Amino acid sequence: MRCEIIDFERADWKHLDSFADRTVFQTREWVHFVAETQNATPVLAQLSANGKLVGYFTGLTFTRFGIKVLGGSFPGWTTPYMGFNLTPGTSRAEALIALEKVVWNDLKCLHMEVSDPHFSVEDGNALGFQTSYYISYRTDLTKSEDELFQGMESACRRCVRKAEKSGDSGRGMRKASALQPGFFLGSIKSQSSGETPASAPAKAFGRMS
Repeated sequence: MRCEIIDFERADWKHLDSFADRTVFQTREWVHFVAETQNATPVLAQLSANGKLVGYFTGLTFTRFGIKVLGGSFPGWTTPYMGFNLTPGTSRAEALIALEKVVWNDLKCLHMEVSDPHFSVEDGNALGFQTSYYISYRTDLTKSEDELFQGMESACRRCVRKAEKSGDSGRGMRKASALQPGFFLGSIKSQSSGETPASAPAKAFGRMS
């Protein structure tokens, strides 16, 4: 598999956002947010195999104490995961191998971390990465407000009703229908918020050059 860095601003974002494994944390707007708050540089890599495009990697580079790091994502970014977007059947382990070569040789990083909800622990262990994982929860924002409300635990619904009686309706947020269909907001939250467990835990891989 081949990996190459492409221009972040000139990328075909409509095509990128069409991937089935896409998350809100890989969108151009979210990456710009992280870049601004963390003084980081967006990185977008294109992956191909046998001359055919098979996916992308989204992350950012930054420098700490003189060490250049690639994060996709990184602790402290309020971003559970970024990682890869790949076509069905494409090996994430092979994608990680191709990305690693570019990170060391082209980006000149000394450390990299990749967090992707579709990794298996074996993907990282086989390549000598330190691995960890955690359970996350997600809310499907394409549902109606009533469906989201009914999905909460009864104690949470009581708190919402109590707040409404106090005059805090919380109606200043955009409705779910105004958001991009198919995106899920994922984060580590208490189940009392009404979120459901993600289909797979996010895996975080870290490695020093």
